[in-house]
Amino acid sequence: MSSGPAIRAIRGVRDIPVLFAISGDPVELGLAESLGRPGANFTGLTFLSLEIAAKRVDLLKQAMPQLRRLAVLSNTDHPGERSERRATEEAARTLGLVVSYIPFTGGGELDKGLSAVRDAKADAMVVFPEGATMVARAKIAQFAIAERLPSMFGWSEYADSGGLMSYGANQRETYVRLAAFADKLRRRQNRGATDRAANPVRAGREPADGSGARRHSSVVDSAASQSPDRVEAGPPTTL
Repeated sequence: MSSGPAIRAIRGVRDIPVLFAISGDPVELGLAESLGRPGANFTGLTFLSLEIAAKRVDLLKQAMPQLRRLAVLSNTDHPGERSERRATEEAARTLGLVVSYIPFTGGGELDKGLSAVRDAKADAMVVFPEGATMVARAKIAQFAIAERLPSMFGWSEYADSGGLMSYGANQRETYVRLAAFADKLRRRQNRGATDRAANPVRAGREPADGSGARRHSSVVDSAASQSPDRVEAGPPTTL
C-alpha cells in the first residue's frame, strides 16, 4: 500500500500482514505504535526523515548564500506535516532565515497556497513531498519558474518536472526494496514466526559518503533499506 486514502480505508484489516511505503508518519496515521515496534500487522517504509527535511534548507542556503526569506509550502492533510514543519523551521532559524509558512489542505487548496507564496515575496521556496504536491509537481515547478523563485523539493520526480533542486528518497528503488522486505516477511511466516511487532518500520537518515554528497539509508536492516539519495538538479531554467 502506498496511497494515504487507501491505507486509511484498510486500517481495520487485522488478519493479514500489510506492507506500506508512505511519505508520512505511520505513527500519526495510526498504522504503528512506534517505528521500532509497530505492534500490529502493518509495517513497511516511510520516506519521512526530519534530518533530510532540515538538510534541504541547508542545501538551498548553500546554493543561495543571499537567501534571507524562505517560503514553505505544506499540505496540512499529510501525516507528519507538523514534525516536518518544525524540523524545517528550526533549520531555517539556525541559518538566520525568516520562514513564511504557507499551509494548504489537499489538492483543492493548492492554488490558494501558491497565491500565498507569491504574496510572501520570499527569496526561495521549499515544498514538502507528499501526494498532493507530487501530483501537481509540474504545475508547482512552472509556478516557481514564472515567479523567478528558486525551489527545493523532496524527490527527484519534482526536479525532473522542472523544479530547481530536490533532496530525498529514490522512490523507484525504494519500491524494489519493499519487494525484498515482503519476501523476508513471507519467509518469517513460513518458519512460523508470529511476532508482528518484530518487523520495524524502516525510516531514513543521511550519512555522508566520501565524495561529500549525501546518501539516504535505513536506520535498520540494510536488506530493506531505502535507496541511496542525492541532490538532484532539475532541467536548466532561467530564473
